[in-house]
Amino acid sequence: MVSAEVKPYSNIMIDTAIRVREENPDMKKHFKVIFTSAGDPVGWKDKIKGAGFTWMHVVPSVKGALRCKKAGVDVIVASGHEGGFHTSWEPVHSMILLPAVVDAVSDDHTLVCGAGGFCDGKTLAAALVLGADGAQMGTRFLSTQESDFHQIWKEGVVAAQDRGTLVARGFVGPARWLKTPRSDEHAKNTLAKSPGVFLGTPDDYTTMDMSLIQFEIESIKAVYEGDKEKALMAAGEVAQRINDMPKVNDMVQGI
Repeated sequence: MVSAEVKPYSNIMIDTAIRVREENPDMKKHFKVIFTSAGDPVGWKDKIKGAGFTWMHVVPSVKGALRCKKAGVDVIVASGHEGGFHTSWEPVHSMILLPAVVDAVSDDHTLVCGAGGFCDGKTLAAALVLGADGAQMGTRFLSTQESDFHQIWKEGVVAAQDRGTLVARGFVGPARWLKTPRSDEHAKNTLAKSPGVFLGTPDDYTTMDMSLIQFEIESIKAVYEGDKEKALMAAGEVAQRINDMPKVNDMVQGI
């Protein structure tokens, strides 16, 4: 689920998920949760809830959380600016966003999950103290032995140091990447060709310089080809706190 410019592709993905689930009894037994983001959830209510999914949706604002509430989203994920890959045009960090979303929408029918900055037991405890029901740890789970992300991506997270990420263009808006010469180049190009990423003003996707998008496509392809020099690898700010690549079970038990 993404912004209006690419809505047809969102329809294809959601329809395919529903069809696969309905056609395969075993899949229906196990595929119970659907996770969406980067768009208004209200228009998708009948399709997703009607299919019987438990629905999680990511938001960067209280306004977005209230739209989730209206749509009947089961778990609202409040994603602060610390998070990896897609971030908001108008950044709000988890310490502000999460308790504000909890105050606005949390009740017996709606769970709230924190995202952006969470990677261990201490940060999970912080999320719970702020009123959340749990925390999403995307970058932490990415850098585990069982993760199917490319090895250079996982190693990039583990190697990240203090201030090891930056924000630049990310297809439909701002995104947080691991800091590398390639992402530094992308950030400079973003400043020149898509300054709204840094000003908090959305660009017109239909008229923007598409060379940025092409750069991202080539750079994501490079990740899966193992080309470190040309790769763009997304990660949250917590990458600087991650220095190992454990098995998932060991990591969860540690949390």
